[in-house]
Amino acid sequence: MTGVVPEGGAPEEGAAPAENAAEDTQPARDAATEAAARAAALRAVLARLRIAGFKSFAEPTTLDVLPGLTGIVGPNGCGKSNVVEALRWAMGETNARAMRGGEMDDVIFAGTASRAGRNQAEVTLLLEEASGLAPPPHQEAAELEITRRIVRGEGTGFRINGREVRGRDVQTLFADIGSGARSSAMVSQGKVATLIAAKPEERRQVLEEAAGIAGLRARKHEAELKLRQAEQNLTRADDLKGQLEVQRQSLQRQARQAARYRNLSGLTRQAEAEYFSLLVARAEKALAGSRNAHAAARAATARAEQAAEAATKRAFTAERELPAPRAEEAEARTALERHRVESEGLEAEERRARATLADAEARLAQIRDDLGHAKRLVEDAAAAEGRLGEEARTLEGVVAALPERREAALAEQAEAEEAVARLEREADRAAQLAAEAAAEQARVGGEMNAARQRSERLRQQHETLLGQQREAEAAHVPPEAIEAAGAARQAAETAIAEGRAALEQAETARAAAQERHAAARRAVTEAESARNRASAERDAAAHRARQVTEQRDRLRRERDAAAAERPDPTALDAARTATAEADARLAAARKALAEAEGARSAAAGAHVLARGNASAAEAARARADAERQGLADLLRAREPGAAAPILEAVMVPPGLEAALGAALGEALESPADPRAPRHWRRLPPLEVPAPLPEGATPLGQLVEAPPELARALSQIGLLAEGADGTVLQARLAPGQSLVSREGALWRWDGHGIQAGAPSPGAVRLTQRNRLRVAEEALAQAVSAAKEAAAAADAAKQAEAQAAGAESQARAARSAAETTLARAREAEARLNAQAERAESRLAALGPQLERLETELQAALAAREAAEEVLAALPDAAAARAARDETARQESAAQAAEAAARDARRKAEAALEAARTEESRLASRAASAESRLRALAPQLARVAEDRAEAERLQAEAEAALGTLPDLEQMRRGVESARQALAAGRARTGAARDVAAALAAEAERAA
Repeated sequence: MTGVVPEGGAPEEGAAPAENAAEDTQPARDAATEAAARAAALRAVLARLRIAGFKSFAEPTTLDVLPGLTGIVGPNGCGKSNVVEALRWAMGETNARAMRGGEMDDVIFAGTASRAGRNQAEVTLLLEEASGLAPPPHQEAAELEITRRIVRGEGTGFRINGREVRGRDVQTLFADIGSGARSSAMVSQGKVATLIAAKPEERRQVLEEAAGIAGLRARKHEAELKLRQAEQNLTRADDLKGQLEVQRQSLQRQARQAARYRNLSGLTRQAEAEYFSLLVARAEKALAGSRNAHAAARAATARAEQAAEAATKRAFTAERELPAPRAEEAEARTALERHRVESEGLEAEERRARATLADAEARLAQIRDDLGHAKRLVEDAAAAEGRLGEEARTLEGVVAALPERREAALAEQAEAEEAVARLEREADRAAQLAAEAAAEQARVGGEMNAARQRSERLRQQHETLLGQQREAEAAHVPPEAIEAAGAARQAAETAIAEGRAALEQAETARAAAQERHAAARRAVTEAESARNRASAERDAAAHRARQVTEQRDRLRRERDAAAAERPDPTALDAARTATAEADARLAAARKALAEAEGARSAAAGAHVLARGNASAAEAARARADAERQGLADLLRAREPGAAAPILEAVMVPPGLEAALGAALGEALESPADPRAPRHWRRLPPLEVPAPLPEGATPLGQLVEAPPELARALSQIGLLAEGADGTVLQARLAPGQSLVSREGALWRWDGHGIQAGAPSPGAVRLTQRNRLRVAEEALAQAVSAAKEAAAAADAAKQAEAQAAGAESQARAARSAAETTLARAREAEARLNAQAERAESRLAALGPQLERLETELQAALAAREAAEEVLAALPDAAAARAARDETARQESAAQAAEAAARDARRKAEAALEAARTEESRLASRAASAESRLRALAPQLARVAEDRAEAERLQAEAEAALGTLPDLEQMRRGVESARQALAAGRARTGAARDVAAALAAEAERAA
């Protein structure tokens, strides 16, 4: 995409006069030369197109525009038109219908059954080599990225290199390079026909785009709009000027009223000053009453302070009575602590009892284990005894044979059993003694540990109580300190009483001084007010006299100037006559213009109608020629040198193409030349042709065909509308067939074709019929186009003549309007001048009379004020008395402040003394209470500690008298080993008995 814009070429500032003269002599360049210069200056190349969310482009798509790309082709529905519309939309298209939509939001991707719609669409164009093309600040950018974005429901916007711009700027940018949203350079469907049928104005736009001045035309249109707006603004300014003139006259009247208002305001202010002086007197009287009320309030405050002092004394008395309740509280706290310690002792005893119980249960479990072990030993011995009895009974036979050995064995066995029984008793006794000793030792050890822990806890508690006793003794307050605090309090009370008396005297003196100062100040104020009022009246009267004199002189000058401004009556009559004559000429010119416009409109309508008819006729001729040419080319499309098919010699009535194509099929493509590989040969008619079924008409009677097809067509029957060939197919003779107008076929051998089946022969027959119709239509269209073109030329000439006449009439009307406007302006100016002068003279007369009256009144008021001012006394003595009373009041206030400060210090000292006395008393009572509470606690803790130490000594002594537990355990172990040895001997005896029994058996 390339284009041009104008090139700015201003002359250099340092050029010589000769060069300037030479340039002045050169002829001005015409529009074509300037357009060529602009074309050489600016151009741009479209490099890339990016589409996102626009119509069918749901996902972002980037199209690179490579060199040599001039068009887009593709099947229907592939998005060709959407790409072109995206390009036009980004160039500034504003018509939604041009985008094939009802509104601009329709360009956003609306979604499909499987994909959601979008909320916005964006198209971006990348222009290269575009320096100087864009508006500031991008005029030097070599690459421009122009983006247009639309958000559903929010409108659209343009950006150049990321910066927002107006849509008009983008449209002008592309117009400067001969392109744009509606440029003729983008050729789409139907655009060629539109260009052919374009009106002269539309063709002019195409030529301007080609010449590169479309941007200038857009700028010209914008400049014309601005000029018209400026003209409207000027007209509006003239109207506003007239309105402001009326407002100015009204404001002058209001200014005169304001001057009168100022005079009345001065009198009003004087009255207000007198009224305010009365209010001041009343306020001072009210102030005196307030001061009396203030004195009463101070007296009430003093009484309240005395009541507060009495309450303080009562509070102190109550605090002195507090020690007895505090002592009772200390005794109760001591009893509570004693009970708490006893409770802790009981809890410790409970824990020790629980521990002893747990140890006893453990010893009981151990004893049970030992008892079970002894029972098992007894059971083993009983079992061994049973075995030995059996062995003895077995050896009875042997004993008879071996009496000595039997007696010896029995004796040994009895001795062994006796020894085992004795050892078992000794082992049981040793185990029981050891268990009892272990239990006693555990009990004594537990009691000793409990006594030791209790002794330690009581020792710590005793040390804590001793520390608290030392702290209470240190906090004890001596009686001398309490007596000193009471003396300080009494001294503070005496000082505060004296301070209060001095304060009352100072307040009384200050109130008297204030009264005297107020009276002196009122006297000074009244004197100064009277003098200021008289001076103000004198100055106001003098100022008013000067103002009135100045206004009177100014109005006299304005009256003389208004009289001089009245125009000459002769000139006013001449202006009115000229206006009437110009009005008559304008009416005649308007009538002539209306007639010329009517004629021109009629001629233009006739021209438009003739041009439309010519365009329609030309378009019809072009369509007919194109259709004829296309059909002819299609029918001539065959192999070079091949013979013409026989169907070209067949004349088929409209509507029978499908029937003939179905009947003969591909055979219609065969020529009548016998030399062709496939051909038709002429044969004589059948001697006795078989008749076709009833209701079938031979095609030979309906179709004009060469003789080669006579025999074939005679055996093909055409069925009537709605007839069913399936019923008649069985009656066909060999070689016969039936067809319908829709292309259905029923052949004698059972073969058939459904209606609507494709048939190349039928298609070519239809095309031949269309070709004949197109040739006839082309001849008619050519004749109609020539006639319409001649009528359009004639209408154009008539329109040009009517337009010339209209231009002349319009020029005459413009001249008449200009003359009338000038005449009316002159008449209006003279009338306005006369009216202004008369109105001014009529308004100045009463004002001058009123000013004379006001001047006399102002002079009289000034003289009266001077007399009053001279009669007033001097206010210096009143001011001196006021200053003296002010000093006295200041001294009284200082004395009162000093007395008040002394009373405040005395009150603070009294409060501090009372606080200190109360603190010392509270501290002494607390220390005494604490000491009385600690004494019984210390005694009880000492007793408990001695008892705990005694119990600990007894437990240690008992622990020393207990037998050695380890020695007893070693004795138990020795008894168990002796028992094991006895059992071994018993086993040996049993073995001997068994051997003897065996010997007896062997002997037997």
